[in-house]
Amino acid sequence: MSKKRKVILIKFLRNYADDEAGLLTSESREEDINDDKSPFVDPSEGRKKMQIVILDKHPINDGRIERHIKYFYSHNYKVFRIHFNRSNISLAPGNFSQFGEGSYRINVTKGYECIKNNSIYFNLFCLTPLILRSAKRVIKSLEIDTSLPTIIHIHDPALLNLAVKLKKSFFANAKIVYDRHEVFESKISFNMIKIPKIARVYETATRNHIDGVISISEEYNKSIHRLFPKAITATVPNFPSTNEYHHEEVIKKLKNFKNGENLNLIYVGSLANNNDRDIDLLLDIATEILHNYPNTRYYIGGQCNDQILCNRLDKLQSEFVDRFTYTGEISRERTVLLTERSHVGFFMIRPETDYWVPCSPNKVFEYLICGTIPVIRADVNYAQDFSKCSLIFKRDDSEGDVITAILELLRDPIRIKKMMEDAVAISEKFKFDSVVNNYINMYNCLLGLQNQGFCNVS
Repeated sequence: MSKKRKVILIKFLRNYADDEAGLLTSESREEDINDDKSPFVDPSEGRKKMQIVILDKHPINDGRIERHIKYFYSHNYKVFRIHFNRSNISLAPGNFSQFGEGSYRINVTKGYECIKNNSIYFNLFCLTPLILRSAKRVIKSLEIDTSLPTIIHIHDPALLNLAVKLKKSFFANAKIVYDRHEVFESKISFNMIKIPKIARVYETATRNHIDGVISISEEYNKSIHRLFPKAITATVPNFPSTNEYHHEEVIKKLKNFKNGENLNLIYVGSLANNNDRDIDLLLDIATEILHNYPNTRYYIGGQCNDQILCNRLDKLQSEFVDRFTYTGEISRERTVLLTERSHVGFFMIRPETDYWVPCSPNKVFEYLICGTIPVIRADVNYAQDFSKCSLIFKRDDSEGDVITAILELLRDPIRIKKMMEDAVAISEKFKFDSVVNNYINMYNCLLGLQNQGFCNVS
């Protein structure tokens, strides 16, 4: 580490130490919850007595986390979110709320550009006492009642250790649920040596303290039993919530689609090749499409911190002023609106990545419900179900073959319309309402609020 970076890091840690002075303390204690016919109802407030404390470091508008918060808050659960922001330096720290829940943002960036998006600094922060001191401040600021039955729900492995400390030090009766968005079993190479990913280090260190694990696919549950031997498991795939979308607009798009109509193509998400997404291929596809089909418009959205990619985006915007739009990071609502108006959407994983595993991507299910044809190069769950309304490529398919197949689709409006109609029809199978009870059942089971038979199901 350079001397300049060391100085910045020391300043960063000192700032946190200054910020966190005078925080509350508490004794650790554990209690059992007595069975009650109506254990959740709080007559004075109309809220349920069980509360959910969410820990995450995802982008603020992550679809899975938003669905989680929206559902439980709208169903009268007390919901709190402690959001560790390490990617968007423009967001103000402190109290905020998206849907009525109580949320608090801790900015780990502290304004230093070299720290922004740097996992080394963030992981160092997670391994110091500073993170617990930060969380203490949040508990006080949000006025979280630590005497209530509590689910501490973690959406990122780096925060597992914090959850364990919070459970032991503050909450009278808390259970830890780990929402495992991804799998981390594959190792990385360092000087020709295979070493575990940092996420697996966090998981291994806390494996005996995790009470429940939520997977995105049943395919992973056997390995989860082995990795977390004391946890019960349940599956909640990344299915969309129908109330986030405008079905009438989608039907109107299908009904009015005709030969020669302008075609919109879209991708909103991670814009970093080192995060397994094949953004270079997306831009190669954009170049070919915009050169060959004047009736097309291409939208790409997300935060770009890679200067080479940013330069390519700028070049495409300059060359195709009215037909290529880089939106930057946009709200969830605008993402939905653009996707509903689009005809083709992309989800591309780099074939050389170590992370070529079965996945349950938010994006693909969103394309389906929006009547947008998914173009996929990845190992996705349920691929056979929506193969007729998608272009799905294998890991060893060449980039030339991928681009050729997309160009062939774009010249066939009859096929496009049929695939969009099929996408909407098959989306009925993939709805959040059909799986959300898996969250609820696990919470109730862990807190002793329902038949314990569920605990032995998986």
